[in-house]
Amino acid sequence: MLILYWARSVGRTSEKHSRYRTKIDIAHDLAFVLNAPLSYGTKWAVLSDVAWVWTEFYGKYKGCPYWTKMAVMQHRLNPKADFRHEHAVPKGVVMKMLFDLRTPTADEVGDICKRFLIGVVVTRDEDDKLNMKYRRSMPEEFFDKTSAGYLDPWLRYKKYNIELFSAAC
Repeated sequence: MLILYWARSVGRTSEKHSRYRTKIDIAHDLAFVLNAPLSYGTKWAVLSDVAWVWTEFYGKYKGCPYWTKMAVMQHRLNPKADFRHEHAVPKGVVMKMLFDLRTPTADEVGDICKRFLIGVVVTRDEDDKLNMKYRRSMPEEFFDKTSAGYLDPWLRYKKYNIELFSAAC
């Protein structure tokens, strides 16, 4: 029987540590889990943890490649301000995409993870605003193939006019 343990600190784990995995390794392992005869609950637990590991791969705050403009401004004024590490696309939406794959390959899994598992550092107020309506979902346009917002991972931010920076401070 295969037992997998995913530590959330995998991204910050030294490359010399036995637990270290690259994102390619994670995609291969995740495709294996999705195709394995495991219970839904076990697969869900692994996917949920991978969602955190992937978005925090380079760090939860320091090293996170995406910050909002307000978070950067607040950080400059007070580096110890109350920030949130947020998923651009809620992890449940991404997990459903992964579960919906018929026979997942590492490439398909990796593509979904790269495109939609994006960590963003936001202010507490921005987090509250994003979570008012879209805590666990995306706007309808995200799923509408005829919409300009189709599969746009930044759609929630656009809805609330939250500006992003593509580099940490």
